[in-house]
Amino acid sequence: MIGHISDTHLGAFIGRSEELREVAEDVHGAFREAIDLFIRDHVDVVIHSGDVLDEPRPYGDALRVLLEGVRRLKERGIPFLFTLGEHDLSPIPSTPYPALAHLLGLAEFVGDGVPHEVKGLTVVGLHKYKKFEARVLVEDLNSIGSRVKPFSGKKVLVLHQGLKEAFGPGSELSVSDLPNGFDYYAMGHIHRHFEMRLGRGLLAY
Repeated sequence: MIGHISDTHLGAFIGRSEELREVAEDVHGAFREAIDLFIRDHVDVVIHSGDVLDEPRPYGDALRVLLEGVRRLKERGIPFLFTLGEHDLSPIPSTPYPALAHLLGLAEFVGDGVPHEVKGLTVVGLHKYKKFEARVLVEDLNSIGSRVKPFSGKKVLVLHQGLKEAFGPGSELSVSDLPNGFDYYAMGHIHRHFEMRLGRGLLAY
């Protein structure tokens, strides 16, 4: 069983005003509740589809909530797999803060376009591409589709992109741009629930 989460935006509203401090705590509370749910339901893996944090240089509270959560999962043998959204990426070349969880051995970054085998799953993803990079994104997706064909078992694609069918104009991709052959398409970027069948698989925001 896969626990899929996205766009948690940890650290949102912190530092803006004292009145918004409660909203920031609600954001962090929602993440903690999700971790509780994944543990209670004994999921096999957790996949985060990007925008883990709200800012590329977050307040310490946001990072603490993230590391505490992924540590709780690791202690129960539940891998936390993630990619990066635009809120996680700084325009200044630097290690993204969510990657610290990877470097500490608490999580695994799967947004590098390389297949990762985790508990019998083949999981591959990409980090957020900007709209002007759409052609390169489609080329990379085609490459991923070819690369995972030889893998047996269940396959999961993790993306933080807008789809025209779900998000409308301004999206980077159409459903026809996605490679076939995946059992689950773990999407992020759109802040609402959306599901559709894609070949043998399920695509979900």
